[in-house]
Amino acid sequence: NENCILENFEQYGWNVTLASCTPEVSPCSWASMHGCDVLTADMLTNELENVDEWDLVMIAPGSGHEHLLQCPFALNIISQAIACNVPVCAWCKGVRVLAAADVIDGISITGHADFEDEYLAAGADYLGDAVAPVIDNGIITCVHSKQYRQEMCELIREAVESATHVDTRDVINREDLCFKLFPNPISTTTTVEFML
Repeated sequence: NENCILENFEQYGWNVTLASCTPEVSPCSWASMHGCDVLTADMLTNELENVDEWDLVMIAPGSGHEHLLQCPFALNIISQAIACNVPVCAWCKGVRVLAAADVIDGISITGHADFEDEYLAAGADYLGDAVAPVIDNGIITCVHSKQYRQEMCELIREAVESATHVDTRDVINREDLCFKLFPNPISTTTTVEFML
């Protein structure tokens, strides 16, 4: 009787883009038993480019995430998000995608117990699967999406609202720098005027 994840995000006024390695996204077996439909992707992961266009990257609940684990585009977006301080979250089995992206070294996480070895091999501090959602250094993880759905969605919302990520569109390339020098021509000293 609770809102699904997408309904929660829509209530926050968020626009959600569903990216997938395949045109359709199948729910995990538990979600299928509870009436979750197959979703159509808005775009494919190989079309993902600049993480600075988003406020959050989320690995949704689903089956084993085998396609995402093998997708360099998806793994790269996750790494970019971490580098730009864009919050990243993963639900249940999706936490293993964070391990594959090599972004959980030294991070406290929760995740599906079947993949504990993958989390530990990636250097994570695995807290088990019987804990509430965990946030550590901009990475949010959760297991038991039915039990913790509302709590996880609120934690995600708080992370997005408090995030200060780097918008790479505003970063100036060295080739774009232009300095004003005075006096010009230079004698023994000069002043360089610039604005960051």
